[in-house]
Amino acid sequence: MMSIGKALGANLEAFMGLAGVGDLVATCFSTHSRNYTVGYRLARGETLSQIIEDSEEVAEGVNTTQVVKQLADHYQITAPITRMLYRLLFEDLPAQQALRSLMKIPLGEGEDMGLYKKIAT
Repeated sequence: MMSIGKALGANLEAFMGLAGVGDLVATCFSTHSRNYTVGYRLARGETLSQIIEDSEEVAEGVNTTQVVKQLADHYQITAPITRMLYRLLFEDLPAQQALRSLMKIPLGEGEDMGLYKKIAT
């Protein structure tokens, strides 16, 4: 997301604040989060269509993933996590296979690591 923000001219420090990392932590660890619920159910082997069938509202991360992937394609950004998540959500890639594939990517490969080092300091 930071690489895409950079391509769009965003203030990258915002990604590291409460609106960025804070929201990410809350949505990943709160059992009340729709994103958490979708992720949990995907990890248990359900497909996105099965989850959507009995959900009152779709998690915002589902639509965000589509938009971010389109932006990554447009700006030719590697975005391996976004691309894997897209395959998991929309191409029925099993969660365990997605995780194994992501774990094989060398740290920082295809990403603008200078960007992350700059923000971290």
